[in-house]
Amino acid sequence: MSFPAAGEYQTALQNPGFCFADAVLKTAEPERTKLGLPRPVSGNFASVFPVRTADGRRHALKCFTRSVPHQFTRYDAIAAEIGVSRPSWAVGTDFHRRGILVGGSWYPLLRMDWVEADSLTRWVTRHIHSRSRIFSLAARFTAVVQDLEARGLAHGDLQHGNVLVDSADAVRLVDYDGMYLPALAAQPPDEVGHPNYQHPQRSAADYGPAVDRFSAWLIALSLRALAADTRLWNECNPDHEEYLLLKKADLADPFASRRVDLLRRHGDAQVRELAEWLYGAHEADVRRLPALDAPSTWPRRETAPSTSAGSSGYGTLPPWLANRMAAEPASSAAAGKPSDPAAGGREGRAEEQVAPPAGLPARPPDYPVHRGVRWGLRAASVLVCSSAVLFTVLPGMWAAVGALVCVTLLAAAAGWGVRAHRGTRLWSVGAEVARELAEYTELLTAARRSLKDVRADRDRVVAEIDGLDTGYEAEIRKLEHEQGRRRTEAASRAQKLAEARTRLRDEEEREARALLDRQQREHINRYLSQARIRSGQISGIGTKLVANLQANGITSAADFQGFQLYAGGGPHNYTMARIRLAGGRFVNVPGIGPAKAEALDAWRKAHQATAQRGSPSRLGAADRQGISDRFARQRRDADEGIRAAGLELNQLDGRFAYERDQAFAAYRKHRQSRLAALTPQRSHLEGKIAEHQREVARLESGSQERRTWLTLQPRPGLGRYLRKQVLW
Repeated sequence: MSFPAAGEYQTALQNPGFCFADAVLKTAEPERTKLGLPRPVSGNFASVFPVRTADGRRHALKCFTRSVPHQFTRYDAIAAEIGVSRPSWAVGTDFHRRGILVGGSWYPLLRMDWVEADSLTRWVTRHIHSRSRIFSLAARFTAVVQDLEARGLAHGDLQHGNVLVDSADAVRLVDYDGMYLPALAAQPPDEVGHPNYQHPQRSAADYGPAVDRFSAWLIALSLRALAADTRLWNECNPDHEEYLLLKKADLADPFASRRVDLLRRHGDAQVRELAEWLYGAHEADVRRLPALDAPSTWPRRETAPSTSAGSSGYGTLPPWLANRMAAEPASSAAAGKPSDPAAGGREGRAEEQVAPPAGLPARPPDYPVHRGVRWGLRAASVLVCSSAVLFTVLPGMWAAVGALVCVTLLAAAAGWGVRAHRGTRLWSVGAEVARELAEYTELLTAARRSLKDVRADRDRVVAEIDGLDTGYEAEIRKLEHEQGRRRTEAASRAQKLAEARTRLRDEEEREARALLDRQQREHINRYLSQARIRSGQISGIGTKLVANLQANGITSAADFQGFQLYAGGGPHNYTMARIRLAGGRFVNVPGIGPAKAEALDAWRKAHQATAQRGSPSRLGAADRQGISDRFARQRRDADEGIRAAGLELNQLDGRFAYERDQAFAAYRKHRQSRLAALTPQRSHLEGKIAEHQREVARLESGSQERRTWLTLQPRPGLGRYLRKQVLW
C-alpha cells in the first residue's frame, strides 16, 4: 500500500471538515506555518500535525508516509492496551484505519493527546541546580519503569525525547511505535531505539519484556549521578545535546571513554555507580540484564586489583604475582649442601633472580639465611683473633670490654647480611614487575590501535547501511519536490482559467443588463411620445397655452423632462418657471407659470410611471440566446482548460505514486542486496570488536594491577631502605 507524501497531507488538512471521518476531528484547526499551511513535524515514516479541536483540546495527528510491516496490527493492539489499562504515564491514543481522506482515498490516522511537558534533557537544563528535584525525578522514573515491568510491557525507545516531565514533575511516556506487548512478541518493530540510550549490540532479536532495561538503568543512574554532582551536566554534556551524561561512543567502548573515566574516578560513590554498571553491562546480554527494581543485582566490574591474604608494610600482593611466586623451588632454601665460598659470587647472582614466595615481603619460616650465616662465621673468626690479641695485650677488664664489642659487631653483621639479602631480592622483584608493566603498556597501545581500526571498519559498514535509507529518503524528497512544483504550476493555470471563466460570466451579465436597460428606455420613450398634449387635458392648459408649448417644441410627454423655478426680477421680483426640454435646454413658454409648470410635469410623471410598469423586466429568449452564443466559445475554451488542469493534477498524483512505488521497490531490492553483503561483515566486525575489547580489558586490568603494586612499594635509597628493615 502506498501512502501520500507530507505535502499531500498538508493540502488535505486545509479542509478538516471534509478530510476527517471522526466527528471531533472535523472541528479541528491545524497549527499553521508563516505561509498559512498546516505545520508538519516529519519523522522516519510519518508526519505529525498538531491540531486544536472545537472543545479547546490539543492533539497530535500522525499521518503515515510509508508502509512499515505489521504497523496497523501494532497500533490496534497498543491503542487497545493503553485504552483499557490507562496507566498514569501514558497519553490517550486512538488508531483510525479510516482516518483521513487524501486524493479520493482513505488512509489510517493515529490520534494522540497533546502533552504540555518538557523533554527530559530540557527539564534537566531548567532544573539542574535543584538536586532534590532531580533525585525525586529519578525515583519517579524508576516507578514508571517498574510499572511497565509489572504490566509485562516495554516502551522500546526510552530516551530524552520520549520521556517527558510535566509541570508537576510527573513522568509521561510518548511515541509507542516500538512498544512491546505480549500479543506482539512475534512482530518486532522496524527500529531499535535512540543509539545514545541503547546497548551497542541491541538488535531486533532482543525485542521482549527486557528490552528497556539497559536504557532504564542508564537514565536512572545518570539522574542519580546528576543529583549527586550537578557539575557533571556541563562537564559531560556542555552543549546539551541529545543525551544525558553518556552517548553512543561512550556506550560502545566505555574502556576508552573520557566521560566514563571521569565518572569512574569521581569522589562520590553514587557517581561511580554509573561507570561500574556500564563496565559490566557493556559485555552483558541485553535480555539478561536485571530489572531496575533490583539494585542488589546491578552488574559491576571490579576496577581495583584483587588482593591476596599476605600483606606487609609495602602493600598487598596481587594474585597474579602471588600465584607465580608461590612456585618458587624449595631447593634454594635447602641446608643440606653448604655453599662453596669460592662460588659465592655466582651463587649470589643466581639467588637474586629467584622470585620470593607468596606473601612477599613477609618473612617465611624457611627463609634462606646462609648468606647471613657466612657473614656471622667470618665475623666469628675475626672475633676469635681479636679476642686472642686483646687478652694478650690488654689487662683483664679491658679484654672483657673488647670481647663484648666483638660479640655486638658479630650480631649486627649477621642481621645486616640477612636483611641485605632480603632487600636485594625485593628490588629484583620490583624491577621484574616494572619490565612486565612496560610490556603490558606496549601491548595495550597496540591492542587499542587495533581496536580503533576495527571500529573504523565497522563504522564504515554501519554508515553504508544507514546511507541506504538516506539515499531512498533523498530520492523521495526529490520526487516530492518535483511533484509539488508541477502541481503548483497546474494549479496556477487552473486558477487563472477559473478567474477568466468568472470574468466571462460577469461580462455576459453586464451586456445582458445593458441590453435590458436600453429596451426599457426605448419602451418608455415610445409610450411618452404617444402621450400628446391636448387642450383641457391638463389643468389650466388651454388651446392658447398648447399652441405656445408647440411653438417651443413641446407636443408630447417625451419632449420635456421637468421645469425650473427662478426669480423674474423687476420691482415685484415675481417667481417664474421655465421648461427643460428632452435635450437638456431650458425654454420660457409664455403663460406657463409655476403652477401650470407643476401641473404639466405631474402629467408627464404619471405617464412615465405607467410606461415603466409596462416596460420589459427581462430579456427575451432570442436576445438572451444571442448574447450566450457570443460568449459560448470563450466559455468552452475556459472550461476545457480547467478540465485539462484537473486531469493533469490527477495524472501528476498517479505518476508520483507510481514513481514513488518504483523508487521504493528499487530501494528495497538494492537494500536487501547490500544488506546481504554488509550484514555478515558487520557481524564479523562486531565479533572482532568484542574480542579486542576483552583483550584491551585484560591488558588494562593487568597493567593497573602491576602499576598499583609498584605504587604501593616504598622508593627510598638502598641504604635508607635497609635501615628501615632493622626490625621485621
